[in-house]
Amino acid sequence: MKVTVCWICLFFVTSTYCFAQYKCMFIKAAPGAENEEYDKYIIPKLEAWGYQVDKHNAVDLPNYTDEDYAPYDFIFLSESTSSADMEPLRKVPKPMLSSDGWGAKFSSLAFCTEEQVGILEPAQPIVFLDEAAGSPLAAGYSPGTVIELGEVLERKDPCLIVWAKPTIPVIPIAGVASAPDQLIVYGIEKGTTNAAGQQIKNRVAVVGLHAWGYKYITRDGENVIKAGIEWILDVN
Repeated sequence: MKVTVCWICLFFVTSTYCFAQYKCMFIKAAPGAENEEYDKYIIPKLEAWGYQVDKHNAVDLPNYTDEDYAPYDFIFLSESTSSADMEPLRKVPKPMLSSDGWGAKFSSLAFCTEEQVGILEPAQPIVFLDEAAGSPLAAGYSPGTVIELGEVLERKDPCLIVWAKPTIPVIPIAGVASAPDQLIVYGIEKGTTNAAGQQIKNRVAVVGLHAWGYKYITRDGENVIKAGIEWILDVN
């Protein structure tokens, strides 16, 4: 029996598969908010890494349903948002990369039972912990390696980082070099219960780089964020 192959159809299907993009729901500050301007530095990086980015205002989240999240493969929660707007994301309906360490507070994402978060201005170096060994969240950096997420510059808007001490089970990857228990990079596995007693439905990766640091992000910082996105999309 002779088999006829439609090469045009095969090319189209293959091309569509190869060039399919992950869709990112980018949760940003509302227009006119203090940190809104900094998102313009991180969004092009996500696009350059091959992700299709759709912007959504954090203040609209209380009105969203599962249908609003359905078209997206993952959420990028920008640090430019107000922590007060994050509570609708507590159940995390999609894999999420959060650059907002403040989101660990009970009043927002409930990764901490108390206000165990803080900010370092200017940013300080971070160190990779023992748990980073072999973890994809570590972006290839070995325990003991010290890096900076953003360039520490003498400017009007210095680069900042935000740390947290989560009180729910997390995968600790990197902490402040001078105080490693103050976590800057960590992961949360699907199925973990947050401090509010709600089940987290998908993986979360946190990289606590303040929005002011988006403009001054280092190559190391980019590597860690990219690794975090790849990890949350690696569904087991």
